[in-house]
Amino acid sequence: MNQIRFCNLIFFIIIIPSSLLFGGDCDKVDIYPPAGSEATVFTLRGKSMLYHELIDVLDYRDISAKQIDCIENKYNILQVKIRARSLVASKSKINYFGFEMTQSIFTTIIDTVINAIDTTYLTAIDTTYKIDTLRYKQKIDKKIRLQGKDERPGWSISEAGRWMNEIELNKNKRYSLHIKPLDKKDNLYFRVVTELIRHKSNSTKYIKTLDNSKRYKLETDEDGKKYTFYGLSANDNKFEHQFKIKGPTKVKVYTRLDKNDESNYSLFLKEDGLKMGSFQIKWNIENMEHPPSEAFYFRVPKGEHFYSISVADSNSMNDEIYIRLKEYK
Repeated sequence: MNQIRFCNLIFFIIIIPSSLLFGGDCDKVDIYPPAGSEATVFTLRGKSMLYHELIDVLDYRDISAKQIDCIENKYNILQVKIRARSLVASKSKINYFGFEMTQSIFTTIIDTVINAIDTTYLTAIDTTYKIDTLRYKQKIDKKIRLQGKDERPGWSISEAGRWMNEIELNKNKRYSLHIKPLDKKDNLYFRVVTELIRHKSNSTKYIKTLDNSKRYKLETDEDGKKYTFYGLSANDNKFEHQFKIKGPTKVKVYTRLDKNDESNYSLFLKEDGLKMGSFQIKWNIENMEHPPSEAFYFRVPKGEHFYSISVADSNSMNDEIYIRLKEYK
């Protein structure tokens, strides 16, 4: 009898943590640490927050690995949010700080040839490309300070520069993020948060601009329907669109060009005047008269907030760029 009870107890201990581990983590917001960097404690409104100092480079390796199993739970996007702050000397005359980000993608391609004996070939491709170079105005944040052993009398901390990116989860791909300073003399600190997003198809409404900008009806070959878009172009003398959105909610931004050849462009997203991130659109649509849109998402916190979307690269203003916002619940 004692032996049976012992076996049941072991079974219970193994199964319960396993379900918690693989079920609950998908809804968790993670503070992602870089490789080989000790955390520095900041205090903001009495709350401790972990940041990591940028010396030469911060390597956030395999940033999507922990969430790969969540694909089966219908999560398909990992949202990466960065907060960057600068340590400012009392007599500093520097007004800006900045950094450069690159992303590495390690792709595994599996090819299986079926003969008398099944043969599987694994091909690994390591690709690194630059995401963005960001600069922020260096304003002192009086609500935050260094804590404990990290405290530095006579130094202040800047307001956070914010940036956001989205990674599409794929079991055959591993993503790493690398951050370098633009000026090695800057004392920069970073906090990287990752959150999984489950994109649902139950859209609720189309979001209009604040100034009722000129609208375009564009067709797509995917379903043959026409959708309402706003234009960003020099021809319309329109370089930015503004929206007022009430949260909490999630917004999907559709974007496209008016042509079907290869062209890349970037869009800036700001929330209440603060830059949230830039989104690179790789437009390579061929043999389609009415190509489908590319898309990215962002979350709106509780309350009313103002958002603006503009073209990041002035060279892209030679193209007709279109955007369309829809709210999702």
